[in-house]
Amino acid sequence: MRTRFLIFIAVLAALHCSTIDRDAREESEERPGTNEALQRAIEQMNRGAAPSGLRVRVDWVRSGAMTTAEVYGSGAAIYDDRIAARLSGSDLRAIVRAIEQSRFAAMPSRFGEADSDFMKMQGRVTVDVDRIGKSVVQIEQGPQSEALAILAAEIITITERASRGGVTVNNLADALSRLASGAIPPETIRLTVQRRDDRLTPTERGFLLRLRGREAVARGFTNGYGPPRRLVLTDAEFAQLASALREADPATLPENLYAPMYTDFRIEILGRSRDLQARTYGGVSPTTHGARQAAFDGLIDRLRSVADRVIQDGTATAASD
Repeated sequence: MRTRFLIFIAVLAALHCSTIDRDAREESEERPGTNEALQRAIEQMNRGAAPSGLRVRVDWVRSGAMTTAEVYGSGAAIYDDRIAARLSGSDLRAIVRAIEQSRFAAMPSRFGEADSDFMKMQGRVTVDVDRIGKSVVQIEQGPQSEALAILAAEIITITERASRGGVTVNNLADALSRLASGAIPPETIRLTVQRRDDRLTPTERGFLLRLRGREAVARGFTNGYGPPRRLVLTDAEFAQLASALREADPATLPENLYAPMYTDFRIEILGRSRDLQARTYGGVSPTTHGARQAAFDGLIDRLRSVADRVIQDGTATAASD
């Protein structure tokens, strides 16, 4: 009897230990650790390393409205998605210091209510250094992170202060003119163009090009998309592209143009945007829009050459980029 009792106790102990181990593993999986690579990059910048690869984005609700601030290691900044500004070296260092002091790299990906039928975002902070980064979201309901809120407020405050001497644009033509002249930084542009031959017998290789500032990501298309490649355009290449965009003047082009294949184009600069589509629309021929069609075709050819350069000379990158 005593032997059976001892065996029973041993089995209970083993089950208890197994439960503890399982719970510990589950807790560890639910609570992600520090992004070590990001933490090292932040620490190095805080010790004086060049912040050239830094990119920070804050979206935070203030006084009932979403406020945004974007900061780049080049010193460029964008406030409320519409004002281009320039940060001082001390401002940039203050932001890097605030990121490190908040222990951002060690934060979980979300604070607030975990399970809810209705979750409203209070804000989000994204920090990226040379394509190593993370985003942390604060949900309006549930526990709030004081450290994240303080970090968001500091970045917004610094960017808002710099924006008082910043630049806004009246329309897309004005934005492109200022971009080409250097009056606003490259980081203000967001451009996407997609050209895809879906015909049964394709005759042209398509492409997808995304441009964010001087950083371009491109993929070829032939019966499906190829692997993405990434390339940072030189100052000269970007200046030439900005001039080509200004000359094409997308804001004056018809929304629906002719193309022998599926073609989409979108550009946005400081809140001014234009979307264009080109297809084999009924009643629209290669000559319907005359010089404006020629301007569009020339622009797509220029963007194709950029995509070809990225695909040929760029480095492999993640498909989500």
